[in-house]
Amino acid sequence: MVDEKWSNVTSLNVRVRKVGIILIILSLLNLIGCSAIDKDTASQMTTALQEKYGEEFKCDSIGNRFGTATNDTVTGYCYPSNEPEVLFTAVMDKDGNLVEDTFIPSYVTDILEKAIVEEFQSQEIVAHVNAVLSTNDEIAVVSLTNDLTLNNFLTEQPISGFTAHIIIDESSNVEKLGTSIHDVYSKLSEKYPQIVLGSYVRLLSNSDFSKCANEMDQNPTVSKTFFKDYDVKGEAIVGILDGKPTKEINEIQNEIKIGG
Repeated sequence: MVDEKWSNVTSLNVRVRKVGIILIILSLLNLIGCSAIDKDTASQMTTALQEKYGEEFKCDSIGNRFGTATNDTVTGYCYPSNEPEVLFTAVMDKDGNLVEDTFIPSYVTDILEKAIVEEFQSQEIVAHVNAVLSTNDEIAVVSLTNDLTLNNFLTEQPISGFTAHIIIDESSNVEKLGTSIHDVYSKLSEKYPQIVLGSYVRLLSNSDFSKCANEMDQNPTVSKTFFKDYDVKGEAIVGILDGKPTKEINEIQNEIKIGG
């Protein structure tokens, strides 16, 4: 179980959608006769998002369309034109007004995922991350995304924290894995002093790593049971709380050796 100190982080209100999810769902819908929203509706949605955030977007859509007996909205899956990996949902009513969207949570989660991967790379470790943001409050509008950093987001927004599932390729430099993981979390806590992060770190066989990474990108949520069909060599539960890693090197090393 996740340490009690940060177990509340796992109550997730925002889920990051990956590019692979959208491609698969759109393909399935096309097979059953559902097409993407027409260009006019997509244009309305991207215009509304651009007016809200000052960014250029592209949108595709699935389900929840106008004109059903119980629905007067359309749901689109959108992304910034220059960052297709930042997938998010947007809901628009028939008058062209945005009802809600998850752009900012998706954007900052992408920042964190990249930061985690980069820190592991600095330890000569190949890692892949699926992270989600948890919050019980509305995320304020940020108009200039280029000026948005994870630190100023954490300062200004009332969030509960992040939860991450991290996989590591066994063929990486894992001789002193407990030390490396601790160093990664120490550097992340220095870089983002206000962050609250809970995570599962799993060591996977080289033969399973790439397949698992691809499937993580194709699932809206990743839970502990997701990894049951993979060759997990070890697992550690570690996070960041009060500006430091939640476990010491020897605790992490012992866990990653015997598995979770």
